[in-house]
Amino acid sequence: MEDGKREVRVAILTPYLTVAWDEVKKEMGERKALEQKEKYDFVEDHLGPIDAIVTPRHKVLLEKRIAFKDRFYEFSGKLPHLTISGCTEPGEEEVRRFRGSGIIFARYSIFYGGASDYTGHRPEDSGYALDIPKSVDAVKKMLTHDDLLEGLVLREEDNIKAALESISKGLERPILATPYLKAALKYDLQ
Repeated sequence: MEDGKREVRVAILTPYLTVAWDEVKKEMGERKALEQKEKYDFVEDHLGPIDAIVTPRHKVLLEKRIAFKDRFYEFSGKLPHLTISGCTEPGEEEVRRFRGSGIIFARYSIFYGGASDYTGHRPEDSGYALDIPKSVDAVKKMLTHDDLLEGLVLREEDNIKAALESISKGLERPILATPYLKAALKYDLQ
């Protein structure tokens, strides 16, 4: 703990939360970039330039995959308390690779609340413990909510669920805990 604040490690693996609009246009071209906006809810607000978030009780360290092209992610150092990932076919495969690791994966996807149109898998089938509506605001609320952060670090299911309920009161669509949350919490982070 630094300055009395508990450290929370969060990995963000979806470019929808880390890549700036100008980079999307440069990488994909104007036409494909506009398709990302219209079809896949890409928003210009993102967390790319933010490396840490300080709350009254926590310091949230953000580890990010910035590029669209990376297929698999290798965690540096200690495993994250929370990992936010998209729901492409390779993204789901990546999450399945880490099943049983204890990492709590949150799905950030247009398929929120249902099965993936790509694979037909429900979020819990792939190993997602949380399902987040595709909203940067929802993610920001999660990453600044001290009770949720505490529940993630201490790996307390009831506290995580209570915090999600509290956060969701201010959202159009709630953040969902999937049945896989209980299974993910059975494993100790290494």
